Amino acid sequence: MAWTAVHEKLLEKVNQEMDVYARSMWDLPGHAVFGKADEIAAMGFCCNQLVGHLHDYSMKSVELLLQYEKPLETVCCHWMAEQGVDLEAEFDHVFREWGYEEPESGMDVPGMS
Repeated sequence: MAWTAVHEKLLEKVNQEMDVYARSMWDLPGHAVFGKADEIAAMGFCCNQLVGHLHDYSMKSVELLLQYEKPLETVCCHWMAEQGVDLEAEFDHVFREWGYEEPESGMDVPGMS
């Protein structure tokens, strides 16, 4: 696709949005940053993908993204929703592969085994 002024405008807007987002993370206490690790990784990934492939997007697609106040956040939220990974189930799966078994309840109730 041809690079246009619209592409340039979105590039500027996404870079500015990412800068503001990164500064907002610096303002958080450490424990809060850890709690946002997935979000931070997703924002970084989506920013890199969007900026790195912006020249591949049609002007119509770029214009659509420019309609959003925060186009990067919009793309990121949709991307995260599409991932649909159950991290707890994945964690349990890894433990089962290593031979870990769930401990029994430990309750000694007469008549129950």
